[in-house]
Amino acid sequence: MQANKNKLLSVEEYLEIERTSEGRNEYRNGKTYALAGATFKHNLICGNILAKLHSKLKNSSCKALHTDMKVYIKDYNTFVYPDISVVCNKPLFLDKTTDTLLNPVVIFEVLSKSTESYDRGMKFSFYRKLQSLNEYILVAQDRISVVHYTKSENDEWKLKEYNSLKDKFRINSAECILKLADIYNNIEFDEEPYALQLIKEAAAEYEERQFTREL
Repeated sequence: MQANKNKLLSVEEYLEIERTSEGRNEYRNGKTYALAGATFKHNLICGNILAKLHSKLKNSSCKALHTDMKVYIKDYNTFVYPDISVVCNKPLFLDKTTDTLLNPVVIFEVLSKSTESYDRGMKFSFYRKLQSLNEYILVAQDRISVVHYTKSENDEWKLKEYNSLKDKFRINSAECILKLADIYNNIEFDEEPYALQLIKEAAAEYEERQFTREL
């Protein structure tokens, strides 16, 4: 993710521009970062998750919000767009516009090739500064894989990974259970296993390096 080559913006300037912009841009200490459009699978998976959450939380104090809801991390002076966020009890907002959430308890990110390292690394480090956040869930779109991070009482993050459509996991903050079969409903994967793809890519890179050395 590369910063837009414009002047540094204050938070107020960023919000004024962002609220009238057709696209979405994240913000970090004065710099803005344009977000690419989502793939077909990405949208389907997000839709599947939201549909299940809306159904399971309809009589709950928790609400599931889609990707247009920004989250502000004060410690990093950063605005980000989670794919899905869950807030329970009273939502807290940055201002009266109510488009920037301060207290999500659960965040989902659906991974893509262009954002996976960011979602697993820097973005997760931002999210961990949110005192309200208890669970962080990463969902792959090119294979069956859900990584569920939960925060312990001493603020340590523990993870569990699920790789079967028979698997299910509990979102403790929202007191509901999600099945991988529901998350990946109507999602078709490439026939070639993901692990085999990685092996082939590594082999191709090795052959290229060997060829370069021989020149």
